[in-house]
Amino acid sequence: VHDLLDVILHEGDLVARYASAAQPAMRAQVLGNIEAFTELALNLDAGRYPSLPKFIEALRTLRQHAESDAPDEAAVDATVDAVRILTIHSAKGLEAGIVVLVDANHSDPARDDCGILCDWPQDSDAPTHFSCFARKDERGAARDHLFAAEEAFRMQEDWNLLYVAATRAKELLIVSGVAGSRGALPDGCVEGSWYHRLSHVDERVADAPADAPVARTSVGPAFELPIYSPAVLAADDGTAEETVRNDAIDEGIALHTLLERLTQFNVWPCRVPEPDRIARWLDCPPALAETIAARASRMLATAELERFFNPKHFRFARNELEVVDGETVVRFDRAVVFDDEVWILDYKRDLLDSERAGYGLQLQRYRDAAGCVFPGLRVRTAIITPDGRLSEFD
Repeated sequence: VHDLLDVILHEGDLVARYASAAQPAMRAQVLGNIEAFTELALNLDAGRYPSLPKFIEALRTLRQHAESDAPDEAAVDATVDAVRILTIHSAKGLEAGIVVLVDANHSDPARDDCGILCDWPQDSDAPTHFSCFARKDERGAARDHLFAAEEAFRMQEDWNLLYVAATRAKELLIVSGVAGSRGALPDGCVEGSWYHRLSHVDERVADAPADAPVARTSVGPAFELPIYSPAVLAADDGTAEETVRNDAIDEGIALHTLLERLTQFNVWPCRVPEPDRIARWLDCPPALAETIAARASRMLATAELERFFNPKHFRFARNELEVVDGETVVRFDRAVVFDDEVWILDYKRDLLDSERAGYGLQLQRYRDAAGCVFPGLRVRTAIITPDGRLSEFD
């Protein structure tokens, strides 16, 4: 995914084009977002399975979590020359020359017909009263003084919010509201609303001279870019190669998942189920299930590998072990702890000579991370391939 984004950015000259389209005040943030997006693609899942569907699914998950998070209060740069829309709570501590208070002609909130009534004085270790309440006509008279106190607190808080809103303006406060219809005064004011409370204040209208010059803000340097005209490529170029690559990725992910499920309980011998059952487990095509069943059977039947899966040979084993390495997280396919050493195993579909250097750097990083988790033990790393071959890297 990272390589694909890199090609898109460079062939489309997108960095310069986004910079030219963005407002000067937002240009640095836009370019920073592009850089952060490409970095996210590189760091996703420690860079192990950089497939496009997995990346899109991760983005969807991040978006769902972001929508459920509470917004940051006053997460605004006060120096930006722009209109800021804030709640009153988030505007505390901020000031502006002109402040518009919108939707100020509203009535009291709907009646609270159920809830908890709690009276807990500040100097007490426990509440002096705690009870549930329902509709007003079902509350009785014994708690009237508590409800009266609660209403007084609510009114005071309402006045406090109005004070905060009104005092944000250093030069001009504009109070706006929609004329009410139900229960409103003849002029549309809702009695008791903030608009009604401020309606007795004399309005001041500032008349600007007709020939007043319009202030112009300085902008950054203009961008001039040639019209982007990419070369036309044949639609089927690379299609077959990409299909093969995607099939290999799917097979690798399915084999990882199957081995994790078969070895998670450290039971020996570890029996591989029939392909049709594997297909139901992993929700994969029967042909793929048959392929990975044969590969997993060969790996688990290899005598050299038995000590990594048979619990009588090791002290502890864990699949998909995540370890914090600096600011990122690395994930070991399988970590197996013996009396004097620990093995970090990585499953690979193939191990080509051209890939050894890259895998060597990856496993060196694994050894460094595991050394902090297993002090005093020798850390060894190896790659296991479906043919049952163990290739140690040191």
